[in-house]
Amino acid sequence: MLRILPVTEIVWPDILRIQAESYPASILEDSEVMRSKWRVSPQTCAVCVDAEGDVLGYVLSHPWAGNVPPSLHQALASPADCRTWHLHDLAIGVAARGRGVAGRLVAHLLGQARQAGIEGISLVAIQGAETFWSRHGFTEKAERTAAFDSYGTTAVWMTCALTETGL
Repeated sequence: MLRILPVTEIVWPDILRIQAESYPASILEDSEVMRSKWRVSPQTCAVCVDAEGDVLGYVLSHPWAGNVPPSLHQALASPADCRTWHLHDLAIGVAARGRGVAGRLVAHLLGQARQAGIEGISLVAIQGAETFWSRHGFTEKAERTAAFDSYGTTAVWMTCALTETGL
């Protein structure tokens, strides 16, 4: 049985382990940068755990205004006052892949966003994940700015409109 729970201090070692399993060293963010996303918006961050309480994956999201993503390795000091969110990171532990964890976390976040009246969610797809995100209603945006450089040359800026006036 999979459950979605809020991120708490106790799960950070698991989040950092899963991040290290999921990405090349060049894009790993340090603990303080990762935690800054959670601190400014804990209600938009979650983990998926199994019946034993083991953390299988996580999603970190935060309010974000603008037409460019935050740069990778950028700590956040305060939440943006806006009606859009940026899905900063979704990662699944190696042992949990293929078990529906990612879909559960995405559905949870989209449900929260709709309930909060959020107009849309943006993200930067890396490692060829744009196909996965397309299945969840995200579409590619054409703009590419210097903010993408930190994500790598194949990064894709994507958005998902949740209201008629959304992204």
